[in-house]
Amino acid sequence: MKDAKIRGSRKRLREKTSDTSGTDGVKISAVIYDFANPVLMGIDRNDENLFRSAMDIAVLAWNGSYLDEEKRKEIFDSHLLGEDGNEPDDYNDFMRMLDYLVRRKQEHYSDHHVLVTKYDIIKQDNGHNLRVTSHPAPK
Repeated sequence: MKDAKIRGSRKRLREKTSDTSGTDGVKISAVIYDFANPVLMGIDRNDENLFRSAMDIAVLAWNGSYLDEEKRKEIFDSHLLGEDGNEPDDYNDFMRMLDYLVRRKQEHYSDHHVLVTKYDIIKQDNGHNLRVTSHPAPK
């Protein structure tokens, strides 16, 4: 059932976009937005700071999915640990979320082999959207 929902979501994305910068004729920005949905759910998408934080987490996990587990933890820690090297109170929650997103990328978005190198948030009447710059990921 979950796979059917994801396939349906990808089909809708293909139908809505004409830019073929992603795999299967889908804009990579639309793919990243769809990938980030579990993080975006429940936040006010009109709040640019919340939206940006959610997208930062999603992009960190997306790019981290290409690293081995040890290097991935090192990169995640560099973003999550305080300057003093101590774990914030919500460290374990963030790590679980990042691990979930990495598995999501590997299981449901493995056909998209790109690293997100930059993204911009575009304010729209109904919330925010993305403009993504990406490069082929190492295989």
